[in-house]
Amino acid sequence: MICLGVQVKLVPFNPEYLDESVMWTESSDVGKGFRCIRMVNNIRLNFDALNGDKDHGGVHDGTTVVLWEWAKGDNQSWKILPWGEEAYAGGSANAPRGGSSEPTVRIFCKADDGFSATVRNGAVVLAPTNPRDEYQHWFKDMRHSNRIKDEEGYPAFALVNKVTGEAIKHSQGEGHPVKLVPYNANYQDESVLWTESRDVGAGFRCIRMVNNIYLNFDALHGDKEHGGVRDGTSLVLWKWCEGDNQRWKILPW
Repeated sequence: MICLGVQVKLVPFNPEYLDESVMWTESSDVGKGFRCIRMVNNIRLNFDALNGDKDHGGVHDGTTVVLWEWAKGDNQSWKILPWGEEAYAGGSANAPRGGSSEPTVRIFCKADDGFSATVRNGAVVLAPTNPRDEYQHWFKDMRHSNRIKDEEGYPAFALVNKVTGEAIKHSQGEGHPVKLVPYNANYQDESVLWTESRDVGAGFRCIRMVNNIYLNFDALHGDKEHGGVRDGTSLVLWKWCEGDNQRWKILPW
């Protein structure tokens, strides 16, 4: 039995053994991209920075992480993000390419999670999901997230292709396909920065321009009325129409 206020523990990890006692989930957005981190088999017990709320003096060096019922405190609202300036192993100035050991992500929409974003003939399109296709692997670079946020306060990131080293760039406007440009991580270019919205259902979110949150990733004609997502579906920007082809997840492979 796990009690309130008891400190979380550390144990050796064996990925070959299914042990729910080391598994956690993140809740829906509880404000500005923060979430609860809670036990997979008891979502009422959450990560809590013990006495880390303002009423108890705030977080300090050595603050203990315990489990506690949801009390709506900032010390219970968490983010799990890649390290900023050290987002890429080896300290490379630009996004890693090819052989990097840095974890990559997959980008897909709710309309059909069997398709993932890839690079084909210099464009970003959707293709049948294939983990062995390196062009479907992306880096989510958060190094500018502390300084740049959208008007709702969500942190900015770039999406950089593992093979080409190119970043997804804003399109010319609504209905136009997104572009790919060489990525320079040391140059602050808002045209390659995006944010994720609040949860719009089942953990999916809008991916939108950091400086215009009204234009979102859209799998062109990927909604049911137009026949759904298919191999080669273009990725464009569009105003929010509440379609499943506008609801996205960015998850580790």
